[in-house]
Amino acid sequence: MAELLTINEASDWATNYTGKKVTNSNISYLIQYGRIKKIGDNGSTQVEKQELTDYYSSMKISRKEKWKEELGEDLNWELSFEQYKESETTKHVHRLHPYKGKFIPQLVDYFLNTKTDKFKTDTYFQEGDIVLDPFSGSGTTMVQSCELGIHSIGIDVSVFNSLIANCKVNEYDLDSVEKEISKINSIDYKHVLFRDVFVEYEDKPDLPLISNAFFLNLNSKSGAASVLSDQTDNCLFATKNYNGGKIYFSAFSLDDNHEFLKHPLFVAMFYNIIIQSQPIDDLYFIAGRNNSVDIQVNSENSRVYDVLHIVDSVGVDIIPMYRNVQGVLNVLIPEVMLEKGHYEIVANNDLLGVFSLNYDRTESILEYYSEKELSEELTSAGLKEFLLINTAEKDLDSIIREQKKGKELWRLFVFIALFFITCEILIIRLMK
Repeated sequence: MAELLTINEASDWATNYTGKKVTNSNISYLIQYGRIKKIGDNGSTQVEKQELTDYYSSMKISRKEKWKEELGEDLNWELSFEQYKESETTKHVHRLHPYKGKFIPQLVDYFLNTKTDKFKTDTYFQEGDIVLDPFSGSGTTMVQSCELGIHSIGIDVSVFNSLIANCKVNEYDLDSVEKEISKINSIDYKHVLFRDVFVEYEDKPDLPLISNAFFLNLNSKSGAASVLSDQTDNCLFATKNYNGGKIYFSAFSLDDNHEFLKHPLFVAMFYNIIIQSQPIDDLYFIAGRNNSVDIQVNSENSRVYDVLHIVDSVGVDIIPMYRNVQGVLNVLIPEVMLEKGHYEIVANNDLLGVFSLNYDRTESILEYYSEKELSEELTSAGLKEFLLINTAEKDLDSIIREQKKGKELWRLFVFIALFFITCEILIIRLMK
């Protein structure tokens, strides 16, 4: 089986292997651009050690000598920019989005700036000139033009490429950008700290700004789970189970984050932290489901409990499965127990614990169809003779009374009778 390394472990390994500082960003860059494969999801990304070995081994071969054999002395090796680290060739906005096939900014800068050497003996652009890039791609030429005070126009057939380029060269309010980046971006809604906190999960919730935060580096061996993270998926708050309790890690100080203290998220989180600080037994379990009860017992005495019994006052006696883990009996409540009631767990005539079963209460959830949905359901079921009663327009007694009497047509009959009498009178007069 291939040996896997986390981003941190891969960074340390590559630093030792190459003798140069290889950062987490360097490893992320290799993954982003497909040089090595990514294994796992955000928060647990791993890479194969063998792939790293192959990549950095190939980098040790002198590329300069290889190209010199093919091109001879007519080789400006300075244009390889081999001396630059990846963090320099993807500096500032050039790293906003991956774009395969782009040239590095140092190459563009070489041809646009006013410096000369034995290969570049003249300058072609001055500050205030206009540069046209008809295949602008991700906008590298335009960004470097901005740095040198040169106006630039970029053209590209791809709308997405144009979007990336415009994002790089637009003017921004840096304070607003910093605030947006520093906001809490994602929440693990399924975590116990947010149990029953949210009525519904929003894609873009209004979350507080976090300032002066460092970042928690979680790896697969830590056993910690990320609860809150920022816009760049850096963990801001994490939890870890330890010796029957929980450890909470915060990447920011509460003293420096008054906005977080005023946000409802703070109240919900720390309320549940307090609740979780002490073990709380469930009030009852749902009958007909597999449940389990944890019972604290003396670790020495628990060894003599060969058989446990679940009993009640009406004669139920069930022998459940259980396991003993460091003085805690985890007793399985079998799903064949379908009756509600209070039950005792006993062994050797000793009462070890109690629990209750209750019926599923989903019928108590107040969910109902709208008038339109109910009408559609009845129609789809093929029920043609039905009446939907809206008590907001008329009281129920009046509606029932009308249904018993039937539809009153006496006014119609009177009108028809008068019509025929009038016709008869006219016919008699005409016949005279």
